[in-house]
Amino acid sequence: MKDTAPTIAAHNPGRATVFTRAFSAELAKTASLRGWWIGAALVLALTTYFAHMGATLLVELVETLEDGAFTDLDGARVPLEQGVVETVLSSPYQSMALFFPLVVAVVVGQEYRHGQIQATVMAVPARGVLAAAKITAVCVLTLVVCTAAYLLSSTLLWFVLPEPAAGLVLGTEALLTLPRIMLYAVCMALVSGALTTVFRSTLIALFAVVGILVLTVSGLLSAFVPPVHDVLPMIAAQSFLFGHAVEGVPSAGAGLLTLLAWAVVAAVLWTATLIRRDAV
Repeated sequence: MKDTAPTIAAHNPGRATVFTRAFSAELAKTASLRGWWIGAALVLALTTYFAHMGATLLVELVETLEDGAFTDLDGARVPLEQGVVETVLSSPYQSMALFFPLVVAVVVGQEYRHGQIQATVMAVPARGVLAAAKITAVCVLTLVVCTAAYLLSSTLLWFVLPEPAAGLVLGTEALLTLPRIMLYAVCMALVSGALTTVFRSTLIALFAVVGILVLTVSGLLSAFVPPVHDVLPMIAAQSFLFGHAVEGVPSAGAGLLTLLAWAVVAAVLWTATLIRRDAV
């Protein structure tokens, strides 16, 4: 990959100027990566697939609508608004939770695969500023893709779902799912970026992220070490994400605190690794 890191440490500019230039350089490097665009496109394609599947199922369930509720697959009566809100949330959540962290690992790992980290450190000798620029760039790009996935999913649902379900797609409760998805997506992006920086390897980071996802989906830890299982991001955040209590998982407040803790620890670990390690 070509060296795209500009020299931005000349004439001792202020920290704000260095940060702005470093942040712009990080965005430019990411935009130059074909893997980034392919990954983002796959996230949106997965979002479309999940949204279509969710919309198809909800259309069938809405046929049982009576007194503002429909009969779910398990026979339970579910309020229509709750069903629509969960469908709106599930599509971008699944694509951002399952695939986007892998995209982040690939993008962050490019510098280590091609040795570009040396040029980056020479361009921005202030490691703390460099870490802040990298973390901010990852957060911004995550929010952009997350918003695009949400808008794509909601648009598809609005066109496919019949009234009154279609109108609820644009309701307040449905719109409030976006910041919840954003928080989760940023958390997982930071974890993925931090793991890639610590190991300096895309492959190891990919295995680590996939390992977290497998442990979450399988529920293996719940049988042996429930406390550890409960603090996994996807488990801890379920009540917070879906906006109502989920049996057997932490409360919405506990889930929010757990996500914030994951994000803070990942950001600190990422920063400390960049500050303490040589660029090799």
